Amino acid sequence: MKLLMLVAAGGELAMSEIGAKLGVSLSTVSGLVDRLVDSGYAVRRESREDRRQVLVSTTPAGTAFLDRFQELGSSRLRELLGRLGTADLAQVRTAIELLTAAAAQGPLDKDRDAEPSSYRGRSK
Repeated sequence: MKLLMLVAAGGELAMSEIGAKLGVSLSTVSGLVDRLVDSGYAVRRESREDRRQVLVSTTPAGTAFLDRFQELGSSRLRELLGRLGTADLAQVRTAIELLTAAAAQGPLDKDRDAEPSSYRGRSK
């Protein structure tokens, strides 16, 4: 799922770029992409500029699958939010605003991702 989302967001990505973004080897990427291609969710092709480079993109079926997945998530989220009271919804809104502000600061440092931030420097 993560690979399909990554490729959909990137439009068309080189296998090497996918490996770098996921932090996995090219052989691992190849196996993962094989499964997406076999499922009909992605296609691969040679780059016109460099025939050694293989590019991956989503198919209409892959895009439709992601759309359905996201709608299911959205529907479930709406259902869960409907169970919360006004005060709890205000806390959720504040949390979303904080996350949005943090995301606006730029990409995450990959080394920092090794330890969950919720535990870093937190005193109990």
